[in-house]
Amino acid sequence: AAVVPFSWAPASYFQADQLTVKGPRSDADKGSPSCSSRVLFKGKQSSVGAWSCTEGGFPVVDRPTTEVFYILEGAGTLTDAIDGAVHHWRAGDTVVLPKGWSGRWDISRAIRKIWVVNNHPDDLSEEDRSKAVVAHAEDYHWSRLRPLGARKADWGTPEHFNATTWKVGSTYVGSWACTAGGFLGTSNRPTTEFFYVFEGIAFLTGLDGVARRVTAGDTIVLPKGWSG
Repeated sequence: AAVVPFSWAPASYFQADQLTVKGPRSDADKGSPSCSSRVLFKGKQSSVGAWSCTEGGFPVVDRPTTEVFYILEGAGTLTDAIDGAVHHWRAGDTVVLPKGWSGRWDISRAIRKIWVVNNHPDDLSEEDRSKAVVAHAEDYHWSRLRPLGARKADWGTPEHFNATTWKVGSTYVGSWACTAGGFLGTSNRPTTEFFYVFEGIAFLTGLDGVARRVTAGDTIVLPKGWSG
């Protein structure tokens, strides 16, 4: 059987000067926000990349997909259409915009973000789709993570921890941390996992023996079917 590779990008891959300019947004109703983007991974149901946009504002009506993104720089707000609730976001935050969400973006300081889009077929309940979700950097601090205990390992005694931000349908968003050690991942992954590395150094090795050193600022995609 063919070995399924994983995707990796260092921080430099998503620097502003590496993104492709898309130009001004035609739907803007405040300012003249101009956007740029670059794709890292495109699968059957999910895709991963980066997006930037200058200051301004624009509406969103009935999002067709669920998007999760990590903000590298910038500041602004997201406003839910259903009740006018305002969510402030800034660099270091993780945001979920559910499929079916309606509202608006207001960017007060140019944003650059790494995004993952889940183009899932299932629709979400009104409660789940109507609200943007913002997790701040401090929500993912080690002190806020839930201990999961020791992992079965082939070297070291790694202990791991996590925090869940959003788990609805086929989208699961949160943070995971692990102390030093080595172990096999889930064989023939049943899902695609995207992650951005906050801190640490690790090696990911596929069944083909190809190893990749990953460290803070890197973006990784472990696609469905990957083993290593």
